[in-house]
Amino acid sequence: MVFYGMVDNTWTDERLIGACLDGNEDAWSTIIDRYRALIYSVPFKQGLPPDGATDVFQDVCLSLLSEIHQIRQPNALAAWLIRTAWYKSIHWKRAQHKYLIEEIDDERMAGAAGQPEIPENILSEIEEEQLLRESISGLSPRCFELIQRLFYQNPAPHYSQVAQDLGITVGSVGSIRGRCLEKLRLRLEEKGFR
Repeated sequence: MVFYGMVDNTWTDERLIGACLDGNEDAWSTIIDRYRALIYSVPFKQGLPPDGATDVFQDVCLSLLSEIHQIRQPNALAAWLIRTAWYKSIHWKRAQHKYLIEEIDDERMAGAAGQPEIPENILSEIEEEQLLRESISGLSPRCFELIQRLFYQNPAPHYSQVAQDLGITVGSVGSIRGRCLEKLRLRLEEKGFR
């Protein structure tokens, strides 16, 4: 799962889209920051290499920029981004393989509307990962930093390094971690995380 920095969760997607339509550049930056990891996760789930994922990310952002005024349900922005990234990933794969002898099985990839379907298990996984990212970014800065350091760095740093980086005692890392994880669990339960 891809994860980046803290994002302002105080604005709803509806408010952000409205502000983007009014020319607010900060709103645009917030949308991109909020959904960067979500957009990147889709091409990675399809097995695209990093340069392919970057191409898809850029294409999705350009599509959002040009089509944001057509989004009828702002509260479904994440779903729109997932679908758009999914289709753009498939197009990227096809473009990369157009000269290969193997043909892509269009019947397998196409749904009833002629668009590639997103497998339900992949869609569910992407949505859950986004819910987790949003929940983590909504924690206090201290909990956010602690979780980032303990669970998103490879290799995970030793508690003494985490304590030094955060300005806390080594003995308190475990108890703070427990409280932060409990807060995260409650946030996830509130959002219906399974």
